[in-house]
Amino acid sequence: MSRAMSLPTLLASILVASAMMAVEARGLRRAGVSGGAPPFRNVPGVQTLSGRVIVKMKTAATLRREGRSPEEAEAIRGRAREEVLKHSVKRRESRLDMYIVDTDGAEENAFIGTLMSSQAGQSGIERIEPDYLVEPTACPNDSRFQSQWHHDEAHLQSCAAWDIHTGSPEVTVAICDTGLELTHPDLMGNLKEGYNAVDKLWEGQGGNVSAEHPHGTMCAGCAVGNGNNGLGISGVGWSLSHRPMRVTNAASGGAYLSDLTHAAMTAIDVGDKVASVSYSGVASAVVRDAGTYIKSKGGLLVWAAGNDGANLDWGSRDDDDVIVVGASTSADDRASFSAYGNSVDVVAPGASVLTTTLNGGYAYASGTSFATPLTAGLVGLIWSANPSLTPNEVEQILKQGCDDLGEVGVDATFGHGRINSLKALQMATATTPAPTTTPTPAPSTTAATTAPPSPTTAAPTTTT
Repeated sequence: MSRAMSLPTLLASILVASAMMAVEARGLRRAGVSGGAPPFRNVPGVQTLSGRVIVKMKTAATLRREGRSPEEAEAIRGRAREEVLKHSVKRRESRLDMYIVDTDGAEENAFIGTLMSSQAGQSGIERIEPDYLVEPTACPNDSRFQSQWHHDEAHLQSCAAWDIHTGSPEVTVAICDTGLELTHPDLMGNLKEGYNAVDKLWEGQGGNVSAEHPHGTMCAGCAVGNGNNGLGISGVGWSLSHRPMRVTNAASGGAYLSDLTHAAMTAIDVGDKVASVSYSGVASAVVRDAGTYIKSKGGLLVWAAGNDGANLDWGSRDDDDVIVVGASTSADDRASFSAYGNSVDVVAPGASVLTTTLNGGYAYASGTSFATPLTAGLVGLIWSANPSLTPNEVEQILKQGCDDLGEVGVDATFGHGRINSLKALQMATATTPAPTTTPTPAPSTTAATTAPPSPTTAAPTTTT
């Protein structure tokens, strides 16, 4: 028969548990979860805790700004790496100095709190956040079509814009999504070699980029569906090249944030100008880190605002390096499902938008998923019309060319407004505007002692 726990033993157990909770709480505060905020959590239909976290290391430059000598900075980084490598590291994202780490069954908030509160973590880790499984931001409906209302004179004014420029195959839009129906007759033109971001393999190395789910094929049609071919639909930039960057091997289409950002950065590293991501998760800091890296390499990252109607406000829309896109309707209202807020840059048509789908077909679909590639296609078209533009200049033209909706000027519902292809191309082919955003410096390239994985062994090729 067991005896009742003595009072001293009970008090000692309570003190130990309280100390562990205090360590976890301190760690969560350092990870970015304030005392009054809820912990990292599942949001049904938007994000799911995956048993993996993303650990962002402090750079040597950051540590030197904190007053550390170069020798001290490297020693601190080394101890922090050793602490991280005690756990199951899935891979290292060298471009952002991040590690993807398995929690080995531990609950994410507890794991993050403990690691951030370790001595090495406190000095050498910038932040930790969950590597959420995020969802495609789409709501497909009708299986056939009659028209593409978003191209009309009341919205994108696409026909007049195409009189100026329809795009050049020299500019590529990367569709970071669920893969592509490679034989779709409206997507076969200007198709570049794809990449599987889960397996880290190019198509020529055996990487599977075919459609795991319809979502990627639908997004591609919005951005770059082949035009003037007597078939189906036209994408915004219908003479641009496009590259499928498959981010999932799951039939549901769900993808890790780390695979999404890896795909986007890899596309820009091989020369693509625009990376389009139609998934949830845009509020995660890793997305903004990827946007900064991409802009420093001469490209732009376009990401969906999300379909949960959330108010996004991590800072001013013009102070980060991601173009966040909400959805508008044919009446130029905010789509009821679309996220909005001070961090949303622009809106684009995203309600009953006609696009490509599987089996060579076409369908209407709704979601910020489709507003995003429409915007990415226009970004590519601007760059194609004037290749001398910098990323900041292209972003500025996109925003200045918008049709103002809602309150006069920039607002928290529509951002800079609804995109307009004609106005943007008129500006792109006229005098280049002075950018109002500060050029993004290249991120630190200080290398860790662990060798980074090599995602490529051969240059991508183009097929037409």
